[in-house]
Amino acid sequence: MLRKFIPVVGLVAVGILACSKSDKSDPIPVDPKDSTSTGTGPGNPIGSITGDTIALNIKGDSAYFPYVIGMKLNYETKEIWSSKVVGFTVQRVANIVTDTARYVIFQENSTGKDSLLYYQVKPDGFYQFENATSQPKAAALIWKLVDGKADNWVEEKPELDGVTTCTNKITGRKETVTVGKKVYQNVTRVETVRHFVGPRSEGISKYAAYYAPGIGLIQLATGIDTTKLISITLPK
Repeated sequence: MLRKFIPVVGLVAVGILACSKSDKSDPIPVDPKDSTSTGTGPGNPIGSITGDTIALNIKGDSAYFPYVIGMKLNYETKEIWSSKVVGFTVQRVANIVTDTARYVIFQENSTGKDSLLYYQVKPDGFYQFENATSQPKAAALIWKLVDGKADNWVEEKPELDGVTTCTNKITGRKETVTVGKKVYQNVTRVETVRHFVGPRSEGISKYAAYYAPGIGLIQLATGIDTTKLISITLPK
């Protein structure tokens, strides 16, 4: 869900899947309490984010995202070798729909400046636009991050100097995962093997991401660094 994770959850969930078919130029804002988002408002989703155990039961476009507009996730990334720690935030800022698609919009600052990320929500999972900076783009290439109906999916991304193939697998559903002092229930674990082949180099790396319903990414382990959700800020 993060710009850092376009290459990294790009690392985690990577792959180019499809092109947006929408050609509507004026998307319509959508209330977060509509039928596709079952969160019912700050402090009162299906479940609770207060206390040490978080067990939400949310479906629709909030299954892998903060459940309400204005909700902010505060993260820290720690490099394994240097122990350097960098903090950043991700906030759900809007929902929009077109004639053919639905999007959840985030503002994040993992690169040191504010950026917008667009996710196209599908019934079987969600997709992140690779190059979305202002509005969803017709024919934009997108990543498939989670497939709610399949346990495995393989995707390829042509690079300037080779091809990256990512093999994704859901290796856990409804897990209980502890991150810091919080215990998250109903967590989905996605593991990815990223294989790059180029004319002068080749490499394989592995990643694991954990998603909690109504919240989103709670932990990401890449082998180089670890990103963890530190706290959640609800809108007032």
